[in-house]
Amino acid sequence: MPLEAVLFFDANMPKIQKCHDNNDCRTKESILCEHRFNFSAHIFHTTRRQTGFSDFQIVMYCFSSIQNKEQYARISESGRFFIITKDHDFLEDAEKIWKGLGDKKRPNLIFEPEIMVSWNRLKIFVHTIKCEKYGTDGHDDLLRTINELNARIVQLPN
Repeated sequence: MPLEAVLFFDANMPKIQKCHDNNDCRTKESILCEHRFNFSAHIFHTTRRQTGFSDFQIVMYCFSSIQNKEQYARISESGRFFIITKDHDFLEDAEKIWKGLGDKKRPNLIFEPEIMVSWNRLKIFVHTIKCEKYGTDGHDDLLRTINELNARIVQLPN
């Protein structure tokens, strides 16, 4: 089945549960894995923030991952890429750093505030999960994330 979305979970997002070989995840509602999405997705956890990466560096890391065509060869023509974060200022902070780079070091990015960033023909949408506070129960955050993405991802433009 072709992928409809590649989801880069920012480091501030809870980890999605791994699928079990016995397919319990398909029958047990308490297991929150990629099969809970109502679209076919590949989940990629960005852990770079833990090493001090800025939001801009996370964006560039995602673009470089996407350019590895072999990894995402299964993505459909209408498939899309997303950064999923709790950080409400993610794109704004990334753009500030990008603007501060010298012209020779600045990649040709186009920022659409609160929506997406594009580089050449590649687009990464940014979806902010609205949680009451950081550090809430990871299971609840993950359930909220899955429900919100199921409601919104398929509705966004290409």
